[in-house]
Amino acid sequence: MSNNYRFFKTFSVSLNDKEKETLYNDYVLRVNFSYGGLESPLSYDDFFSQDSFYERINMRCLHCRYRQTLNFSIYSWVWFWC
Repeated sequence: MSNNYRFFKTFSVSLNDKEKETLYNDYVLRVNFSYGGLESPLSYDDFFSQDSFYERINMRCLHCRYRQTLNFSIYSWVWFWC
């Protein structure tokens, strides 16, 4: 599934159970490291039920042509206000 926005397209990915487990464990470590244990991480189910979690966007630098695939949720809140 993909969504067409005015200037770009997004696409959806599917993750197997091992990839989900690794991704969630990395998230928990990041939260614990960043907030020093003061912030509790989302539950496993809440983490994977976030809006646009499975949506990705391909980005490319117009100067050096470096390409990267990123999670669209990083940018979706910006496009919500446009």
